[in-house]
Amino acid sequence: MSLFPTCRFELFMEEGTLTAGGLNRGQLRVVAPDRIERAEHLFICFRTQAVAGYGSGKNRSVVIRDMLVLPFKVDLPPGGLPAGEHRYPVDVHIPDWLPPNFSGPDCSVRTVAEVRLDVDWAIDPTATIPLPVRMRPRVGQRTPISLRSPLGFHESVTLELSLASTGFLPDEGVRGTVLLRSGHESTFDAVVLAFVLGATVHMGRGDVRTQQLAVVRIPKEALLTGAPVPFLFPPTLGVSLTTAVNSYLSVQPQLAVSLDVPWAFDPSFSVPLDGYPPGSQLHEVAALGSDPAFDRLQRVAAETARATGLAVGRSPCLVMGSAGMVRFAVYDSPRGGRVGAMGSFAFPDLDLGIDFHPVGLLEGFRGENLLPPALERRYVLRAAQPHVPRAQLQSLFASVLAGLEDHVELHLTDHDLQLRTEIAQDDARHFAAFAQAVHERAKLLDAAFRQMPFPVELAGAAGAWAACARAESATLLPHAPALVGVERTVRLAFGEPRCFRISLFTVWRKTGPTTRLDLGLADLELPKNAEVALAQAPFPAVRARFGNLAFGAGGHIFAERDGVCADPADLLVAADGLVDFFLELRGDRRVDAPYR
Repeated sequence: MSLFPTCRFELFMEEGTLTAGGLNRGQLRVVAPDRIERAEHLFICFRTQAVAGYGSGKNRSVVIRDMLVLPFKVDLPPGGLPAGEHRYPVDVHIPDWLPPNFSGPDCSVRTVAEVRLDVDWAIDPTATIPLPVRMRPRVGQRTPISLRSPLGFHESVTLELSLASTGFLPDEGVRGTVLLRSGHESTFDAVVLAFVLGATVHMGRGDVRTQQLAVVRIPKEALLTGAPVPFLFPPTLGVSLTTAVNSYLSVQPQLAVSLDVPWAFDPSFSVPLDGYPPGSQLHEVAALGSDPAFDRLQRVAAETARATGLAVGRSPCLVMGSAGMVRFAVYDSPRGGRVGAMGSFAFPDLDLGIDFHPVGLLEGFRGENLLPPALERRYVLRAAQPHVPRAQLQSLFASVLAGLEDHVELHLTDHDLQLRTEIAQDDARHFAAFAQAVHERAKLLDAAFRQMPFPVELAGAAGAWAACARAESATLLPHAPALVGVERTVRLAFGEPRCFRISLFTVWRKTGPTTRLDLGLADLELPKNAEVALAQAPFPAVRARFGNLAFGAGGHIFAERDGVCADPADLLVAADGLVDFFLELRGDRRVDAPYR
């Protein structure tokens, strides 16, 4: 037999796609031109990966997370694989939260089938087969809405925006009207409506990346008549517009509304939309709340909010709130006819390399488990970050996961925790008790993350980092260490503010630690000569502290230096210099800047 056996793999699904939330039946076709004698096994793995890139060149970093991994194995009979065509049935259960494939600005979600024929003493034939994914059809309501431009949109212009429905099907467009309520004498050229697809990278830095699909421009002359001006965004072909919310990479269509003001800042606001999967149904209703089930959930959410002091969420979210660096929400989560509730916690990326999954058949032989004894029988938890001692990690997870042994489901990553339990009765009293427990858990998470010790290399700098966090009203993650939520607000000569968000974090690599500064550019457009200007600018205060500077995707400037930082306040001086450079590059004059 050849050292390089060959065969062809073809995967056929009955529906042509993978449908989330059910059983998918298919068939794997293997065509071998010659007999492969030592073929022993056939491996099939369905894998969904979320990918997001940051920076470029030497500062390039890519965050990759496996959202779903479903491996299968087929034992071949003795004698190997005969020549000819062979067919193997493939039945796979896909969870209902799996999103469709998505490709956006330096980020993507992709599902593939990885096939490998295990041949002893030979190079295994392999294939990677892309698979389309569609979410299960939903049933919703088509409810007309009308909203006014928010406070602070413009000092004199007020717009009334009406939509036939925030939810839409793939084969229909988004339609509505725009009415100019006030500001007829103000100086502006048009109202610009943009149909935008937004991707929120939860698994990275929580940044939002937008992709403009279509634009409708309504001239001012058409708005001066005093009548509503209709608009229509036709169906967008070739792009999946299904709303997919998860803890890795969420995708949601949006309608961005802006005022085109010549020689000035264009004010804007956005309206989130809900894209339904193919095959869904939207029923026409006269008014919001005509559905008894919706009324009941609204009542439960309102009573739960009153009992706990939390904010009411948007269905199926009942209530939401925050505790320090931890944001949390309580969701109505029935399963299989049983009433349930889910608590979701989101926090800054811990960068511990957390791998959390249910216990498999051979998990006992694959290394240590960082979970407490009450949970290690059901789940496996490992962390790949070498600079944090194992004992500290075990203590952390024992404290934040204590008391969760009886919960039906658990899910943990570097940036979120989800827990689900069953509710005895479908009433506000039981949901309020669960919401209160979720709030207490959020406080526990916040305290546990703040109390993690500093790395040994930076033990003497703990005071400087803590003082800088207090001075900047920022969140300190001591185990990294990292500062998250530093803000610089600048008011320009025309009066509009610019808010820049800054993060300073230590990245631990095999070659040693490095310190990175991430400056968010407030979604402002970069000039064409930005890359050249950044490379040529002298920056005495910046160059003395950082060696590498680069623009990144999503409107960021990254600065990096080798080693750890003893005083973060000194490095934030570089952030101030970068803010001044960026404003000068755009030609924006600060109120406190000297006349030029």
